[in-house]
Amino acid sequence: MKKSVIAALMIGLTPVVALAQRGPWAGSGGWGKDGHWGHIIYNPSNVVTIDGTVSGIENFAPPRGMSQGVHLLLATKDGKLTILLGPSWYVDHQDATLAVGDTVQVVGARATLEGKDVVVAKSVTKGDQILQLRDDNGVPFWAGCRRR
Repeated sequence: MKKSVIAALMIGLTPVVALAQRGPWAGSGGWGKDGHWGHIIYNPSNVVTIDGTVSGIENFAPPRGMSQGVHLLLATKDGKLTILLGPSWYVDHQDATLAVGDTVQVVGARATLEGKDVVVAKSVTKGDQILQLRDDNGVPFWAGCRRR
């Protein structure tokens, strides 16, 4: 009788374990390296380092088939810039926190996205906190094991 109870529990828990293993990182929500934007717009030869003050943090709805994204509005000595971070499901779960008024340093690649000049962030540094988003080639860290 004990074996049947254990077997029933194991069978009943299998879907829960499978879901738990997927976690919030499962799937890319269209943000993978081969997705609509992927790393196609990240050109390592266009990498810049920009200092500024966060004047806004906005969620946005990217093209159909992609999950919600996050970008910063950055006030710099040369004007305002839009800094594309990545999917909110990734950014919101990082240890580094950003807020309006923070002084930050952004390393990223200048790009044109849907006719607008943006910087696709590789990293954002605030004091001793670093929000890491992409590797040197622009491949997003949320791509996980599919980062080929």
